Amino acid sequence: MTHRILFLAFLLVAGATAVAQNAEFSTENAMSLLTTLAGDIGPRPMGSPGEQRALDFAVAKFKEYGCQESYIMPFTVAEGVNTRSGVAVGILKGKTGRIILIGGHIDSSGPDVPGANDDGSGSACVMEIARVMGMREHNSTLVFCCWGGEEMGLRGSEYFVNNFPLMDSIDLMLQIDMADGSGHLEMDPEGGHHVSAPRWLVEAGFDLFYNNLRYENLYYQTQSMTINSIGEGSTGSDHMPFIQKGIPALDFTSDVSFPIHTPLDNLQTFNPSGLKRSGDLVVALADRFDAGIPSRTTEKYWLMQVGPTPYFFSHALLLGVELTALALALLVLLRLWKRREKVDRASKIRWSGVKVLLVLFIIQVLAWSSGTVVTLMSGVRFAWVNNYPGFVVLGAFGGLIGFWLGLRITGRLRMAADPAPYLARAIGLLVVITLVSLTASIELALYPAASMALIALMGLVKDRWVKLIIFVAAVAIAWKLVFFEALGLLQHGLLMVRFDALWKDILYHLTYGVIFTLITLPYAYAGVALQRSVSADMFALEKFRTWRGLAVTALAFVLLAVFLAGRDVYDRFWQPTVRVQQTLTLGSDTAAVDISSGEYLAGLSLSLDGKDTTIEGRVNDFRFRPVLPSSAIWPVIVPADSETSAGDSLRSVTRRLEIDSPVRPFTVAVTYRSREAFEATSEWAHGGNRRALQESDRARSYYWYSFPPMPLVIPVTFRLKPGQQVTERVEITYDTLSYPVQVARPQTMFSKRMVVSREDTL
Repeated sequence: MTHRILFLAFLLVAGATAVAQNAEFSTENAMSLLTTLAGDIGPRPMGSPGEQRALDFAVAKFKEYGCQESYIMPFTVAEGVNTRSGVAVGILKGKTGRIILIGGHIDSSGPDVPGANDDGSGSACVMEIARVMGMREHNSTLVFCCWGGEEMGLRGSEYFVNNFPLMDSIDLMLQIDMADGSGHLEMDPEGGHHVSAPRWLVEAGFDLFYNNLRYENLYYQTQSMTINSIGEGSTGSDHMPFIQKGIPALDFTSDVSFPIHTPLDNLQTFNPSGLKRSGDLVVALADRFDAGIPSRTTEKYWLMQVGPTPYFFSHALLLGVELTALALALLVLLRLWKRREKVDRASKIRWSGVKVLLVLFIIQVLAWSSGTVVTLMSGVRFAWVNNYPGFVVLGAFGGLIGFWLGLRITGRLRMAADPAPYLARAIGLLVVITLVSLTASIELALYPAASMALIALMGLVKDRWVKLIIFVAAVAIAWKLVFFEALGLLQHGLLMVRFDALWKDILYHLTYGVIFTLITLPYAYAGVALQRSVSADMFALEKFRTWRGLAVTALAFVLLAVFLAGRDVYDRFWQPTVRVQQTLTLGSDTAAVDISSGEYLAGLSLSLDGKDTTIEGRVNDFRFRPVLPSSAIWPVIVPADSETSAGDSLRSVTRRLEIDSPVRPFTVAVTYRSREAFEATSEWAHGGNRRALQESDRARSYYWYSFPPMPLVIPVTFRLKPGQQVTERVEITYDTLSYPVQVARPQTMFSKRMVVSREDTL
């Protein structure tokens, strides 16, 4: 009997241990879920069959993991895209009706994008958290959501907050949007319109991450969020509609410097270690607030993180700081105005401010065009992609060469020696920038206001080294805002920019030069004022302006350029995209094939009509017109008109299009245009769409996004003047090609499209 009791006790302990282990977040389970989403299902753009399969998969998993309710909330997105999507919902009931919602978006950004990181990983975490929480007791009811349509503007979460019947019971929303483990984790408490998650929730997130879970590298991107505040939250995730409804919400996003919105967002580039990091944090937050939250509210503040600690500053405090800075700047400007009469008019030199502007423009153009030298040496147009820090240093050397030229030029043109006019220009420009920034965002205005206050203070102190420290601090504040945290992601977006003429490339660099000349002009004036205000040549400008100074700088520039030209540019994370597009008119037996890229096509191998060729030279486009094979995809477009009389001078014409295709197209666009105004009505939504078709009283466009089902029937009723003609253009885009074009090159992504069009006249 004793042995039996001990054996049963052993089984109970072992069973309890197994349950406890199963109730922990599992990287292996989450990775298995992600493999189904990004591997077996693949790309999941809003409205696509892939997105629907993913939503069905999430619902099945919610049921399997114990959710008492599991279903899809379907919705239709009109507004010019005419497609359907949905939200996968799982409800795990607790002891109370108070709700904690955990979400991630299940769609990907395009038909070529598997979306492993963005945001298959977040949805996999949500499903795995549902499994974990289903094995635990909890007071709060837990709602799990996998949103559709996030990439097209938070469509799923927006629909949910306006239609979910238990919205008033939701106390807390936690979102996981990307959970890759290769870099840091970002916290986003912003909801747009300058409204944020409450402080207690942000503090809890940092506390649990650093102190309880003992993870590292959770960041709040202060500068990026400040820039984002200009557009009322133009970037963000599905937590934002909840914050706008007054519900505390947080989003956790992994490092955006890894490939997203490209075909490289796949299982091969994904680092699974981030799944548990994000999952553990969300589970810990749900546990901490399972019994209730301090308050169901939102706040307005500016957040800055120092180490693991967040610091909050109210907008009222920011406005007070900015007004104080403006007052200090105006006080210094008044002092400078009063002392202007003390300057000997005979010694004044005119146009000194314009001369500084000219020198600054030379500096900026040489700094921004310095990468062209590496391009000429390496034959790679975007050689800075994975060598960004090196190109920053190279740009600095290029700017120094421009500075040397400027010193030589101004030495002949002569510059005013009095620092006061330069300081006045610097402060005056920053006053204007601060006031303009205030109209956009109180948070944004803090940066020019702080720089302005420091530069004004620089004009009041006497010690030259203190002046220098203050000047460096003022420049550093502007530097942090201009070179904000997410700038690398935007820079990678330039990989698709291509120039088919030399003058466009030159204009590109000149535009950057002009923009950054205007941005840095106040600090250039402040720098000249600093130099003019010290008696000694503390910056060694006299030595630098010699030919030896140029030789040393130029040598450093050349050596660094040679080094950068020999480095690898592309890797498995970042690669150029080559677009292969076939364009044909319905009924024609030939097509135009355009192979293009922002990067040079050199080294790209093609297989055409059984012949192999390789593109050479620094070209961005390669075009040819092949004869289409008999197996080409031919959509069928059947139009039918019916006309009825109107009671006035206008006649009513109904146009009924039926479009069918053996292969489901990616998009369908139908546009009607006339030289005169006309009226058009349809059961389908018209208006703005991703192809930017222009709307006016002489044009109407209807657009279907992401694999609309075939056949597609489009009825449109027009009211036209007698004899008025309307041109109808049907454009059907596929993500496959009819003409067999084989393209290959190492470390290159390929995007294939076929556009079939037809025009008719009513």
